[in-house]
Amino acid sequence: MDYLEPYLFHSVKWKNFDLLVDIINSGYIMPRCMLEEGKITDTNNIFNGTKYISLTQKGIADGERSSYDELVMDGNPCLVLKRDNLDLIYPRYVDRDELSPDEWRAILFNDGDERFSYYGDELQTKQKISLKDNLLAVGLPLSYLKDNYDGIDCDETIRKVSEALKEQGLDVPILDSSIYSFADNEEAMAKSEILKGRSR
Repeated sequence: MDYLEPYLFHSVKWKNFDLLVDIINSGYIMPRCMLEEGKITDTNNIFNGTKYISLTQKGIADGERSSYDELVMDGNPCLVLKRDNLDLIYPRYVDRDELSPDEWRAILFNDGDERFSYYGDELQTKQKISLKDNLLAVGLPLSYLKDNYDGIDCDETIRKVSEALKEQGLDVPILDSSIYSFADNEEAMAKSEILKGRSR
């Protein structure tokens, strides 16, 4: 795997913008075991179990599925994070199409030390992630939404996210994550900026 930039991403699945705001208001990304029912961000990821949080790092995976391509680039909002403060786990890549039923059962909601993923660019962590210490930006796929989701008010979504960031004292920009390279580096982040941090 060749990695393209230094940041990590947490995708909020099902294009759940209300949940994104809830996460910002809570101040943390948390694994299932710490969450209230209904606040789960990874309901369709059987590989992170109940004690682990899934993250992605944009990279080139030869012949492997990419969570960045399939989740971040598929219209889901995301949180852009530093990696320095996190205790990261590198799962073992498995091809889900080649797993036997016994292997599926052994992996399903596995909370053991050995981690698995059918994404070549997935990382996991067992610790809850403080947004105050780790959040660099919020990614909203606005170009994607304008083309595909007539029912979502982009301006209202930006307002809600901006207010949640301000309420938590998080001075970070909102980026258009419809752009593939939106967070490759600081220059890319500046170019994809929709709304700057609250004090700038």
